[in-house]
Amino acid sequence: MEKVSSQKEIEQKLFSLPRYGKSPHLGRMKTLLSLLGHPEKAFPSILIGGTNGKGSVAALCQAILSAAGYRVGLYTSPHLYSFCERYRLGERKVSKKEFLQIFPTLWKAVQKVSLAEEPPSGFEAFTALAFLLFSHWKVDIAVLEVGIGGRLDPTNLSQPVVTVITNIGDDHKDLLGESERERLWEKAGILRKGVPLFSGVEGELRGDLEAIAEEKGSFLYLLGRDFQGKVLSRRWEGQEVEVTLFSGEKIQVFTPLLGDFQRDNLAIAVNVCKSLEQHGFSIPLSAIQKGCERVSWPGRLEVLSFSPLVVVDCAHNLSGVQALCHSLQKMGEPKKWKLLVGISEDKPYRAMLEALRPLGREMICSEASYRALSAKVLADTASDLGFFAKEMPCLQEAFEAISLTPQEGLLITGGLFFAAEARKILGKTSLTILGLIH
Repeated sequence: MEKVSSQKEIEQKLFSLPRYGKSPHLGRMKTLLSLLGHPEKAFPSILIGGTNGKGSVAALCQAILSAAGYRVGLYTSPHLYSFCERYRLGERKVSKKEFLQIFPTLWKAVQKVSLAEEPPSGFEAFTALAFLLFSHWKVDIAVLEVGIGGRLDPTNLSQPVVTVITNIGDDHKDLLGESERERLWEKAGILRKGVPLFSGVEGELRGDLEAIAEEKGSFLYLLGRDFQGKVLSRRWEGQEVEVTLFSGEKIQVFTPLLGDFQRDNLAIAVNVCKSLEQHGFSIPLSAIQKGCERVSWPGRLEVLSFSPLVVVDCAHNLSGVQALCHSLQKMGEPKKWKLLVGISEDKPYRAMLEALRPLGREMICSEASYRALSAKVLADTASDLGFFAKEMPCLQEAFEAISLTPQEGLLITGGLFFAAEARKILGKTSLTILGLIH
């Protein structure tokens, strides 16, 4: 095959593949993994599905297990800036040398599958690459974030010893079903007989999940019933959380991750890691505390500046925005936010904007460079909802138009792509130059 000499070339080849594949099934992925010698069978895994919070739970599990001294592979998606972020061994990213060493094996198998049937999807190739890397690294365990759904997601061919379904939201109705029950059924496709499931699913869906777990022979642990998290104190630097384990034991941890949704994600992650003791892992309290304190998961209620207060959150659906607003209101100060918003074109933008109303009425509507809803449509909709909205498609110019009083904070939100580009701009330019200080 042609020689690949850079990460950029690898990325171009991976993104040249169809996003989802012509039809949803696991046949292509099974063929691909067979050609690669089944690297997915070389290690146990934690398989994390759901709508919101998957990445945070994954990052917390990885941090705790690494603090306990284990070699941990972490696979998450999508990425903020580079596809390299999707793969980690402990705290480090994949090196260029490792990519160049392993990618030819993957691409040769991809080409064989493409000739025999239809090409693998991009996410199937990304996932197979994760399996290859983790096998090469000889990880003790891998933490895998499900891409979409669960039943037909390529991560579902892994060997989980514990599974997670964080919650059920409205994303990907076209692929997973219009009703919450349909989407739950798809996500519950990751359940295994004899393998515990930890979940934060709420309301009537709990009964449905209990029935599915019983049918599949999975041990179900529910947030609020079998384990829970309680915020003891919160400040902009982080929050102190009391976690009640499924064993009944209570422990206290500090985490820089903010919000009630992160309290719940933390409770899930801690209990998931403790459940691994049934498989011979040792997870002492010191590792839990160290992991929770050191975890980093950018773009999730992340404070970019304390003075002035600038917060970025990649909430990309209605439930995510609602959780964000709830958490910010609990922080108390500031009482008034200026809003910088950019939303992807396929999201329920009107409902998302309406959910932001309790925070403030001054909004600048802008755009990310990828899959963005136009700033004009966003601003017109915001104006209809009673916001004082400005249309500024250029994100750099939008920042330069913002001025904050000492009593105000700036919230940047609307989606992952928008949050990533905002973080990049603020990482290169001082807040003073951007005009954020009044």
